[in-house]
Amino acid sequence: MTEIKFRTGDTELIRKSHKNRLFLYLGTFFITAAGLSVGILILMFFIGRLEGAY
Repeated sequence: MTEIKFRTGDTELIRKSHKNRLFLYLGTFFITAAGLSVGILILMFFIGRLEGAY
């Protein structure tokens, strides 16, 4: 009886860790995507200003 309880507890912990890891990966991906898009917009802004300079 106690073995079954420990097994279900372990599977719940494993599920929670997988869910946390999924959120970590998704958060990292979205933060990286947002940073890259902002960087590209800033780069395009400076390139546009340089083209108008000469």
